[in-house]
Amino acid sequence: MFHKKKSGIDKNVLSRHQHNYWIEVNLDSIRRNYRRLKALAPKAQALAVVKSEAYGHGLETVALTLDEEGAWGFGIVSIEEGRRLRKVGITKPLVVIAPILATQIEEAIKLDLRPPIFDLEFAQALSDAAVKMGKTAKAHLKVDTGMGRVSVTPSELIAFCGQVAKLPNLEIEGLYSHFAAADQLDQSYTQKQFAKFLECANQLSDLGLKIPYRHIAASSATMLLPSTQLELVRLGISLYGQWPSKEARLIMASKNGTLYEMSQKQVNGSKAQDEFGTSQFKHNYAADFLEPALTYKAIVAQVKTIESGSCVSYGCTFTCHRTTTIALLPIGYADGLNRLLSNKGEVLIRGYRAPIIGRVCMNLCMVDVTDIPGVKPDDEAVIIGTQDSQTISAEEVADKLGTINYEVLTSLPMHIPRFYLGRKPIDRNED
Repeated sequence: MFHKKKSGIDKNVLSRHQHNYWIEVNLDSIRRNYRRLKALAPKAQALAVVKSEAYGHGLETVALTLDEEGAWGFGIVSIEEGRRLRKVGITKPLVVIAPILATQIEEAIKLDLRPPIFDLEFAQALSDAAVKMGKTAKAHLKVDTGMGRVSVTPSELIAFCGQVAKLPNLEIEGLYSHFAAADQLDQSYTQKQFAKFLECANQLSDLGLKIPYRHIAASSATMLLPSTQLELVRLGISLYGQWPSKEARLIMASKNGTLYEMSQKQVNGSKAQDEFGTSQFKHNYAADFLEPALTYKAIVAQVKTIESGSCVSYGCTFTCHRTTTIALLPIGYADGLNRLLSNKGEVLIRGYRAPIIGRVCMNLCMVDVTDIPGVKPDDEAVIIGTQDSQTISAEEVADKLGTINYEVLTSLPMHIPRFYLGRKPIDRNED
């Protein structure tokens, strides 16, 4: 390892500096984001979506934090995620929002998971297993209102539910769908989807099928379309301080006055919310409504000077046109630094932007620090996050890659150490 121990510094900092690279997750930011989002949907329960390692932030710690904040339940995508959350003491509903295998049904019932149902054969197998185990299996029925993914079509819904209703030991706890374009400026398709969803829900109600929880609003709709907030809202990317899209942020900013007034009403009546406060956001409440929780850092491993005319990295895709000082960082595409950032990405060192030069290697990259004074080994480089007055956001990285911030965050491998800042959740496994 490149970084040496230093005396007289915070133990948490010292621990992080035993690594060449690491991720810091600010749990206070996640708590703030949850409280602000929940304030926008006061009548709905919150299903906190922690799938895919809580969007790269770390499954267990984030879920325990949001459990303390009062989330109704958690959205996951696999039996393994459910197993891990039960192991750390999460007892609230775990809604699996992706298909599971028939071979996993018995474990899903043992773990009290809520799998999706959209196939009669699967529903029958779920019922059979529940009868065999002497339990009631709860499930959430997914209807397609215009997303085109796995689900029951509206035309099939009545017949499907009529058959499912006859199955013993099977309870349809939720009815849900997913918006395809709720984060766009044009909300006409979203409104059509919502009307179709309400029509489906009303048809089932007319049949006497009572479903406790309806949910279709995810992050964008929760923030932008209050009318779509039903018994549950699904909070995902926004919990982590990321905007679902630039358009969603723009719409949010256009509601600046209304949102600020709403936040003050919520905060003034709640000591818990006032703990994190919102007075600092008077200047632009919408712009700062979400706080990014994740920072990705690495240590400068070496600083060297190379001559003009020299090439850098594989393929000689970068040629120095002057005497160049480069800093080597011990991270590469195996560590979440996408190879497509070669010759166009940047990192932050000493509060300056340092361009990535040459191709990103599997475990190394090179950055140009010629114009940054005093760079030396052991300096911190920020790949995603803020250093001094400069910020490289996940959204900025996504723009350079031609993708979305979701992919940037969920592509950060779990071998990167995560360190949690702020108020940590109580460890339920302590004696």
